[in-house]
Amino acid sequence: MPVATCQRHLSANDQLIEVRAGFSVRHLLFFIFLSFFALLAVWLSGTPWFVKLIASLILSVCSRHYYSAEICKKHYRAITSVRYHKGVWHAFYGNGWHRVWLKGERLVLPELMSLGFVDEKGKGGLRINLFADSDSSESMHALRLRLLLEREQKKGSQMTASKYQ
Repeated sequence: MPVATCQRHLSANDQLIEVRAGFSVRHLLFFIFLSFFALLAVWLSGTPWFVKLIASLILSVCSRHYYSAEICKKHYRAITSVRYHKGVWHAFYGNGWHRVWLKGERLVLPELMSLGFVDEKGKGGLRINLFADSDSSESMHALRLRLLLEREQKKGSQMTASKYQ
């Protein structure tokens, strides 16, 4: 029941929600942890040393690219901010704000949110990972609440549609 009350309250206000994907220590630590264990798995495997060396080089190149694109946000299509207002999503990447649509599955957890988008031209591949320390706790909470409410609204409309079929 409280969800419906929150839905009406948020719909009535049509508040602007903006989250900036700043530098996240948690993201960096998660990246280092996974990279270390990936390299460890390669070197502890029973493969020949030259295969281990090649796999390590490939992992290093991929890790450098991920660090540059996702953690430092240096890639031209790396989303640095997300904005929601009156039912419309915008993402800041490249040279400015672009209208985008949520696409695919969303991961919404207290410590991490992962969102996929499609732009005006229908190009996908736009993704943002927001760790809890990426922006202020208030803006992260507002975005998390908006995403959870949208999921509940979608479930409700699907249940209503299936009831009348």
